[in-house]
Amino acid sequence: LQLQIAAGEPLPFAQGDIKFRGHAVECRIYAEDPTNDYLPSAGRITAFAPPSGHGIRNDIGVYEGFEVSTYYDPMLAKLLTWGRDRAKAIAIMRASLGRYRLGGVKTNIPLLQAIVSHPVFQAGEATTEFLQGQFTPESLSGGVPEEAVLAAFGAMVLGLGANGDPWLAAGPWRLAGTRDLQLRLGPAVYAVVGRRTGADWTVSVNGKEHAARFAVRGDKILVESGGTTRSSRVSRTGSAIEVTERGQTYHLELSHAEEKRAHPEGHREKGLAAPMPGLVLRVLVR
Repeated sequence: LQLQIAAGEPLPFAQGDIKFRGHAVECRIYAEDPTNDYLPSAGRITAFAPPSGHGIRNDIGVYEGFEVSTYYDPMLAKLLTWGRDRAKAIAIMRASLGRYRLGGVKTNIPLLQAIVSHPVFQAGEATTEFLQGQFTPESLSGGVPEEAVLAAFGAMVLGLGANGDPWLAAGPWRLAGTRDLQLRLGPAVYAVVGRRTGADWTVSVNGKEHAARFAVRGDKILVESGGTTRSSRVSRTGSAIEVTERGQTYHLELSHAEEKRAHPEGHREKGLAAPMPGLVLRVLVR
């Protein structure tokens, strides 16, 4: 139609012919870190499974194994949902974002989940000050539910996502048969220590102990703790583990506690850490 108008032809319909039916919402999936001033996140996409179903449309420009570089715009895909009204379209979007699987790079999916769940957005009252006023880096990094931390630990000890790698399957060990690891999301750090007795585990999360059992069902971890059983979807790379708990996805950076003790954060004080990949033009020191 744009080409026809540019060629001087008329539109083949009038304004009265346009009928509205339902409501649509679009979310743009970016390889960026909202908790770090929205800096782009380069790397290889290790897992990619967008949601599908009635009322869901995907416009996709990437695939599993795709290398996200720093040379182009970091938008990866668009997720669109349709419903009979705005509330229904938003409800489908919330559920769809919770099922979106994208691993290997940091994305703005947690931010999008927070936006479409926010009462101000749902009421249609968001302004150009909405993001700055409602979401800070601290609130976005937020806290991780203990159920999600336990699911991540269960995935480690059961070797979920190890892809045949015996070292990933073994996970971090300490003397006396305990498992010891640290998980990080933004500024929050979760120290997890587990000790096994038969099929039962005693797991300490930042000093708080839980009695738990773990089982694998496909790409999900079943965690039995506190008299209840929860199912969490888990995917894993060598340096991170993603847990989807109650529609919220948590991208947890994985590091061994032993590494933290051997290399304390203080060693960075005399160096420079680049917040994103770049090109070194000169080294002006000897």
